[in-house]
Amino acid sequence: MQILAAVASAVLLSTVPASAQVFVSSSDIIGKTYDYVIAGAGTAGCVVASRLAAKDFSVLLVERGPATFSDAVAKQRQAPIFTLYNWNTPELSDPINAIPSSRRAPLTTVPMVRGNALGGTTNVNAGAWSRPLYTDFDKWNTAGWNSSDIRQYFVRVEKSRYGATDPQNHGSSGPLSISFPSHNQTLNDPFLAAIKELGKPVLTDGGNGVNNYGVWPLVTVNNNGKRLTSCDAYFKLLADTKGGSASNLVITTKAQVAKINFDSTGTVATSARIEYGLGVSGVTVTIKKEMIVSSGVYGSPHLLMLSGIGPVADLKKLNIPVIKDLPVGKGLVARPISIVVNSGKVQTPEMDILNYLNATTYSNFWLPVKAFLELPCSTVNYPGVSPIPRSIVHMCLLTDPKSRGSVTLTSSKWSDKPKILPNMFDVDSDLDILVACSKWLRQFEKTKAMSDYQLLEFLPTELIQTDDSWKFYITNNPNGFSMHAWGSVPIGNAGAPNAVVDGKLKVFGTSNVRVADTSIIPAGFSSGIMSIAYVIGEKASDLILADA
Repeated sequence: MQILAAVASAVLLSTVPASAQVFVSSSDIIGKTYDYVIAGAGTAGCVVASRLAAKDFSVLLVERGPATFSDAVAKQRQAPIFTLYNWNTPELSDPINAIPSSRRAPLTTVPMVRGNALGGTTNVNAGAWSRPLYTDFDKWNTAGWNSSDIRQYFVRVEKSRYGATDPQNHGSSGPLSISFPSHNQTLNDPFLAAIKELGKPVLTDGGNGVNNYGVWPLVTVNNNGKRLTSCDAYFKLLADTKGGSASNLVITTKAQVAKINFDSTGTVATSARIEYGLGVSGVTVTIKKEMIVSSGVYGSPHLLMLSGIGPVADLKKLNIPVIKDLPVGKGLVARPISIVVNSGKVQTPEMDILNYLNATTYSNFWLPVKAFLELPCSTVNYPGVSPIPRSIVHMCLLTDPKSRGSVTLTSSKWSDKPKILPNMFDVDSDLDILVACSKWLRQFEKTKAMSDYQLLEFLPTELIQTDDSWKFYITNNPNGFSMHAWGSVPIGNAGAPNAVVDGKLKVFGTSNVRVADTSIIPAGFSSGIMSIAYVIGEKASDLILADA
């Protein structure tokens, strides 16, 4: 059947203060001076923009993606059930094709997803909220970023609505509403029973930063069942803080910071060149205080290198004047995944999907992504959503890969996308771990707790038995990658190998250029990546304001 969603036109920034100067064109900002220029309105960028604007500084926020969505996309993006569809929607995502691993045969490319709208990747991810262990930050070996320094920021961002009330680990008044999905997930109880049957721990408050080993019910970032992006959450916070007035915040979209200009010493960022493309003239704006680079794990190294900050040999090949010789782009980490799919007698809440698409209700329909995804059955027909059998999809995600990749320039043109080489599985142990995890999933499928579902593996099928056949399957699966990537502009103390920014997030050798996004993460962690992006935004805001 054809599903029709009758909804009103949607503007993404419905929560932006009414007096903010939003979506201004190039002619509105040419020659202007701003206290802070922020390149990228992603997860962390929106946090920083909100916090700085709340203190009455003038802020220019530059976003590559659009300001508004079509009716259909506005509806679609609200529900993480359409995450895979969102990845391929230009209004939401701007992927970069890359060969994820040299082990692929043949060496075919896959799209490395990145958000392309106000709110960044929070427009296209699954919305699941999980935290790393606080002690994961001790591996950063960077002053100001250890476990005791960071705990407060996880508490600050949360508005816990799922019964977790420990004030040492959970917040009650933050901008991010976090709760259990209200929809009854039919597989939760048997899934948890199967985990217990296999001798693994089931936690009541997993992902609290203290104990992450085990399985726990999913919690999500949401607003009454709808997706809650960093843009939605933090611009509402700004509106509430400023009484609806925030004319000091200026947002320009479908624009990109193409270059940061420096003074004669190469230390102080003095201005930023902003390009719009499509025949629109670029403009230059003056930076009074600081330049904040928050363009994401692929965009931030791209901008720094275009501005002359990067490996000297790479820059000279493209005739880019060298400002700072730093290992920008050399520490990229991309998490690989292994997928096992089973068909069977799986109940799926198809009527909730139909009601959602018909705009009759918001049922808080969320995928239970604790360790599997419950997918819609084939009776649901929606553009871009392929009909599939009633299925359970298990995903093994490697949280701490040892393989390292890179982000490099393809040219000196700002409009040319960078080259990404994730180099997944360059270290053999990464692949060995995923093989072992995938084989363990077959034990899960055969537990007594799951027997009523009569599961039958159809991907990769029981024909895959040897370690070598598992390795071939994992490295060649077109969906064998995740959005979780980091480390292209890593943090570290002075002299640390591959470090590009210091503990205050300033690029080494500069006085007023900071990087605030997941590109700074220098080590693996035991959770999803979204919560860390929010914490980086909050911590960056404190560091910037301390020097204001």
